Amino acid sequence: MDSFISKLNPNQYREASELLAKAFCYDPVIFSILQGLPPRKRLSRLKLVFELTLKTIGPKRLVLSAQKGNEIYGVALLHPPKTYPPSSFSYFYILINAIMRKGFYGLSKWLIWNQSIKKNHPKDLHFYLEFIGVDPPLQRKGIGSLILTKIVSLADKAFMSCYLETANPQNLKFYNRFVFEIVGQEKIIGVPTWFMERPPTPFPNQNIV
Repeated sequence: MDSFISKLNPNQYREASELLAKAFCYDPVIFSILQGLPPRKRLSRLKLVFELTLKTIGPKRLVLSAQKGNEIYGVALLHPPKTYPPSSFSYFYILINAIMRKGFYGLSKWLIWNQSIKKNHPKDLHFYLEFIGVDPPLQRKGIGSLILTKIVSLADKAFMSCYLETANPQNLKFYNRFVFEIVGQEKIIGVPTWFMERPPTPFPNQNIV
């Protein structure tokens, strides 16, 4: 698909949040946190959380998008070295605003998930891919690969590792293609979660897209 990778314009955060909500609506972690909610309500909550996250953290991080013109196909949030975790104030702001607008549903599980993710982060300098999502009708068309190619190239140029976690077993093979290796596994809020890291590994882009 003819698209290009660039830094997402902040005025597109709302549109990007809608895309990310659709991409993660059926994610195992979201299913656990928002257990019992119908898809429509999950989408509403996810859109709010992603929008709050992008508006609060995005300007100080690297939000990448695959798009053609003004149409967004995929979005990723990348934390460069020394930028994760965000400040306690940022988390508190997101949390309070989400509670005020959507209530406490799923809060306890979200807090457990968040603390477990922080605990498992590598201690050395690294890039952290917090999330990457592609519009569902456009998945498996190479868009995620385009975004991830850009991300690993940034890490390679800095000669640093790139770290992520996934609770979707279908993603393991995808990340393996980019030389991510499983460095740990844990069941969090009842969901098997894999922690993956990729050392600096320059290789031709045409081999992975």
